[in-house]
Amino acid sequence: MSGEMKREDFDKMILSLVERYPNPEEFLSVIESLGIPKDERGASFLQIGITLYEFSKFRMALAAWNRALTYYIKDEDLSGESACYGNLGIAYDSLGDFARAIEFHEKSLTIDREIGDLSGESKCYTNLGILYEESNDLTKSLDALKRSIKIRERIKGEIDLEELRTSFHAQVVSTYDALANVYLKTGEIVKSINTLEHSKTRELADFLFYAEILKGKPEFREIIQEKARLKHKVEINNKWKNAISEAEKITADSGINQIKTEIERTDQKYAVVSSKLQRLYDEVAGLHPRDYDIVSNTLSILKKERKWAVLEYLLLPHESELIVFIINEKGEINPVRTEYDKTRLDSQITTYTDAVILSSKKDFRDKAEKRLKELSIDLYTTLIPKDVKKALDDLKAEHLIIVPHKELHFVPWEILNDGKDYLGLKYSISRNFSLDLTSIAMNKQTNINDGNGFSALLMGNPTLDLNGSETEVNKIKEKLNEKLGNNPTTLTRDKATKENFIERIKTPLNIFHFSGHGTFQFPPGFSSLVFNNSSELTANELSGMRFKGSPIVSLSACETGITPPIKGEEMMGLVRGFIVAGSPSIVSTSWRVYDNSACHLMVEFYKNILENNCVGLSLKKARKTVFEEYNGEILHWGAYTMYGDPFKSIF
Repeated sequence: MSGEMKREDFDKMILSLVERYPNPEEFLSVIESLGIPKDERGASFLQIGITLYEFSKFRMALAAWNRALTYYIKDEDLSGESACYGNLGIAYDSLGDFARAIEFHEKSLTIDREIGDLSGESKCYTNLGILYEESNDLTKSLDALKRSIKIRERIKGEIDLEELRTSFHAQVVSTYDALANVYLKTGEIVKSINTLEHSKTRELADFLFYAEILKGKPEFREIIQEKARLKHKVEINNKWKNAISEAEKITADSGINQIKTEIERTDQKYAVVSSKLQRLYDEVAGLHPRDYDIVSNTLSILKKERKWAVLEYLLLPHESELIVFIINEKGEINPVRTEYDKTRLDSQITTYTDAVILSSKKDFRDKAEKRLKELSIDLYTTLIPKDVKKALDDLKAEHLIIVPHKELHFVPWEILNDGKDYLGLKYSISRNFSLDLTSIAMNKQTNINDGNGFSALLMGNPTLDLNGSETEVNKIKEKLNEKLGNNPTTLTRDKATKENFIERIKTPLNIFHFSGHGTFQFPPGFSSLVFNNSSELTANELSGMRFKGSPIVSLSACETGITPPIKGEEMMGLVRGFIVAGSPSIVSTSWRVYDNSACHLMVEFYKNILENNCVGLSLKKARKTVFEEYNGEILHWGAYTMYGDPFKSIF
């Protein structure tokens, strides 16, 4: 019905008609009079119902979907009929009529089974699972949600392309969240966390598992390098596709066809390489059961360390609930439920983003600092409920491992303030996208020596415009020399090239330090470190490389710590690239840092490491030193974040 009409204009037209004709039957008659083509009537009323539902016109949406259902039944269109039943179920759920909602979702499920629509069947089970939970029938809820996930995982297992798997997995994340919530309501806390964990960063966690198993196969490394190279080309091509489509409308230039052909070839090559990699995975898939116990595995590794606590978060916006799982070194898990306002949280994150942008402008730094200080207390109140604060205080932990969820990955955890202390000054904080990634990082091989007992690569001021970064690496070099009697490889200015980095990481390293420019770009795989001659090393390229050894990586460069999760809770950006390359512990920054305080903090960081402190405590102490030196200004110490293993040391 809407033809070439833009969605926004279509919505406005429908809402205008609803306002003029508030009676459902009268409204539907007016729509019928518009002369909808016979074969489009079902689809048109289905879309009208969706528009009405999105604007909370639930009763009118019901009328539109019932009319669509009439036409779909008349046309013997089972797929359309199922869609109508599903939408009717969603509408009745919104109206609080759970019994009717269940009735319609069951009708939709029956049809989807009949026509073999596995994706539709999975969605029906998810909707039913949520409805049973709302009706307090937890047994039926568990059964339905588990059936939904089983079907989705079966479909995903047949997809070779990582990007398609990630996109597909994003559709089932809410089902995992719902199942985790139901397990928690039944008192099965470990199953609740395991369910949540199995929805997080699966592509990265699976890759790291298979990389360890297959590292002895030369063909595996070759395929990984080729895949990284082609992925970079594919993402560049994707940026051009829209422009090419527009160009085709105004010109018949043969060059456009040549470009399209080249893009298709690259896509085909990438698909072939992805299939080869998947076949290698399939050979060892039996060693990696899908339902393995992540919680027990992580606890068995964490129990080797002392004075730590884990906070793992679960956001349930549908129920306006925030759940915090507090895990202590005894292996005890205490879940805390609290209410939260999604609109308020989104506003807080926007305020943070705006403050960071302001901080890059000299004339607005004071304003940015003020906003961050206000926000630090506001966010603490939202994310660290009183029961969580009390539990942490009672535990007397030194190390705090935070596993955020969804938009909480954007939160500046280090600067959260209870009115007395900042988290990043009170604890050694490490952020991870999952418990699974924490255990993988802690399981990485310890230091590899080059015969002299220690090896470091320091690179600074590659773009010749950051004298402070050159001073920084030279001071770090002096510290390492003074303590270890070892002369680390130090490359500055025109020696700080991408080629030299690639060559040097082929030898064993304990430390890689980069001080220069970093960029965050979209897609995040384009985020990069900038070397001499403006040569960029992207996150995509890093994913095809491998460190010799498992070095601590510190990135004293702007925006290197921005790791936005894409749908499906997949970790992206430079930090991911360095994890894939083999680093277990990565220090990076969340905003633009200042030369003097950056130099001071990083020199202190290495001073602490050389005094046999672990990475996490070294960073905490360095933050505290700079906090005291710069009058507590957040902009000077708050940008530094740590991912991975907080307990790693160089000795």
